[in-house]
Amino acid sequence: MREVDDKSQSLKLTTAEIVDLRRTIKLLQSENAILRKKLGEEESMELSHLVSKEISHMTNEELKGKVVKLA
Repeated sequence: MREVDDKSQSLKLTTAEIVDLRRTIKLLQSENAILRKKLGEEESMELSHLVSKEISHMTNEELKGKVVKLA
């Protein structure tokens, strides 16, 4: 009977650990999603800044050429 109780206790502990680990995984996945979104926003802002900087250094003729190529 003692052996069954030990196995039962061990199973309960293992189950509790699994539940805790699943909870941790969900928290980490949520944090990862938030960080990926933030990184995407920062990369987008950086790209925007670089494009603005490049445009500001262009001459009118260079700017016309770029606009014509895009149109």
